[in-house]
Amino acid sequence: MGYLSQKKKLSRENSFLKIMMLFIGVATLAFLFSGGLIGFKRWFFQIYLLNILALVYSLFIRRFFASCIFVFMLLINYFNLASCTQIFINRDVSSERGFHLTYMPKQDLHISGENIEKIRSGRILLAPNAEAYFSTIKQQEQILTLIQIDWENISYKEKKTAIKQLERFILSLDNSAVVYGDFGVPAWSRSMKNLMENTGLKVKNRLVFSYKGRTSILFSIPSFYVLSFQNVGVKSIKAKPARVDIDISIN
Repeated sequence: MGYLSQKKKLSRENSFLKIMMLFIGVATLAFLFSGGLIGFKRWFFQIYLLNILALVYSLFIRRFFASCIFVFMLLINYFNLASCTQIFINRDVSSERGFHLTYMPKQDLHISGENIEKIRSGRILLAPNAEAYFSTIKQQEQILTLIQIDWENISYKEKKTAIKQLERFILSLDNSAVVYGDFGVPAWSRSMKNLMENTGLKVKNRLVFSYKGRTSILFSIPSFYVLSFQNVGVKSIKAKPARVDIDISIN
């Protein structure tokens, strides 16, 4: 390769890295300080992936100063995500006890396992178009209220109302709860963060993308979550086009 060609190639590579630094840097700042701008913040996991790719590319072409900048931004983005959700692995608890949940939208709860006694069940309306199915069960002296939701196709305003009402319902319970389903918003949205901060709930599952026929990580917004307290974990979660299978462990 001639000198001029090499110089042009280096110039293109440097320009691309500068654009990536600027874009990822602005996106990171916007995520930290944009408040409730869910229209932008919902794509933050894709920004995280882009940050990883930019880092790999800068290492490949031996731009180590740029690599250091991408590592710094990647650490910020990772800790921002990790503070809200599990990313690639489920959060399990060490226990022999547990049960299986089969999530199917707009249907009653499907629960299977040993020594499960159903105490009560029903349906609650949390917003005009947002309902939740619940069932309180007992397994070996452990009482849990399971709450299943599917809020993908309601307006963002109603999702905020429903999440706030869900918070009040959970705080009114005398026992632990497991909330699972499609919240319609990512865990790092302001509504979800408020829910977890005010109730003590934590995300227990890895990010799910293949739910309801979604197959592309690049264009899917993760909104399916299993939330619960410290004594409950997720052993496995398998998303299929028509349902999600969840294995729950209880300490």
